[in-house]
This record gives sequence, structure tokens and C-alpha cells, in this order.
Amino acid sequence: MRALTGPRSVRVAGCGHAVRMDTRRMTAILRRGLRLRCPRCGRGALFRGPFTMHERCPACGLVLEREQGYFVGAIYVNYAATVGITVAGFLLLDSYSPTAFRAVLSFLCNRAQ
Repeated sequence: MRALTGPRSVRVAGCGHAVRMDTRRMTAILRRGLRLRCPRCGRGALFRGPFTMHERCPACGLVLEREQGYFVGAIYVNYAATVGITVAGFLLLDSYSPTAFRAVLSFLCNRAQ
């Protein structure tokens, strides 16, 4: 394999060789994604309804399916939002009524035992 050189070649961590990145193709794919069009042809719509995806692209027939690990990002966002709301609620309750909050907290801790 020959080494790639030029403005579009980039060294990727963990790779022993340069990888050619075609920025025009990448921007075309991103544009198609923002317009909710097929990543291959850009003509077919991804969704037939507000929450229903086509099984195949109506124009080129590309199979449209979720990748493995599709929901992992949603899990992380949900976890971060839950932690943020919990910490904010704790600080809010503690600042307005520290004694009442501590009484509720001690009640819950004693009940768990």
C-alpha cells in the first residue's frame, strides 16, 4: 500500500498509514443527513411519517436500519440530565430549607435500614 500525501490526507491515531478524507463527500453526506435524505443518493426521504422510517430508500433501495449501539448516546444524555436535575433539586431544597431537607434525608436513610 502506498502512502497518501496531499491536503486531504490525514494521519489517524492507531493507523500506520494516512487515510484519505474527501471533504466534498463528507459535506454532501452531512447535508443529506440534515435534510433527512438517503445518505447514498440524497433523493429518497428517510421518514414516511413523523416517527416512522422507511425500510429501504424509495429512490435507490438502500436498506435503512439502526446501527448497533444506536441508543448508547441517548442513554448518556439521559443519565447526564438526570444527574443535573437531581443535583439542582438537592441544592435548591438545601438552600431554602436545610433542616427540612435533612429531616427527609434522614427519614429515607433510616427507612432503608
